[in-house]
Formats: sequence, structure tokens, C-alpha cells
Amino acid sequence: MSPPVIKAKKRKNDSECRVFKSSWTLDFFVVKHNEYLLCLICQEKIAVFKEYNIKRHYSTKDADTFDTLTSQVRIDRVNLLKDSINSQQSFFKADKLSSETATISAF
Repeated sequence: MSPPVIKAKKRKNDSECRVFKSSWTLDFFVVKHNEYLLCLICQEKIAVFKEYNIKRHYSTKDADTFDTLTSQVRIDRVNLLKDSINSQQSFFKADKLSSETATISAF
């Protein structure tokens, strides 16, 4: 007879009460989008709201290009990247809406 199998409980990131800090946007070029973090530079999702994870992502993938930017230039670049993301999202939302309208009118 084999010993009983004990399953470890899975930790849920949602139950850890992690919150987005607005300083991360300027420091690491990330914004909160729905339920995850979005890197403004490479547009990758970062699932865990931990500064260590965000810092690691930034330092391994994007720091060599954007660490040289300081003060107002950095702020301007963040705003430009945010606008770019917003325009991409609005483009796809508008396209989805027009396709739904065409489907409805076809019936």
C-alpha cells in the first residue's frame, strides 16, 4: 500500500493583494492593462505585480536602450509609447465594432 499523495496548494497571485505603483511607469516603462502589466517597449505581458519581476524584465530586455534617457526626455518617451498603445487598441476595437455591425446587417 502506497503512502497518500499530498497535493500542495497553488498560490494565487490575486490573493497576494499586489497593486500597481505608478512610479513603475517612469522607471520601467510598464502600465497596468486589464489584469496584467504591459511593457510599453516590447509590448509583452508581465503577469506578476512584483517590482523584482518588472525590474528583471526591464534590465534584461530594454534597459540598454532606454537607460540613457533622463528627466523630460524619458517622460516624453513614456507618453509617446502610451499613446501608441492606446491608438493600437482603439484601432482594433473600431475594427471589431465595424465587423459586428456588418454581421448584424447581413441578417
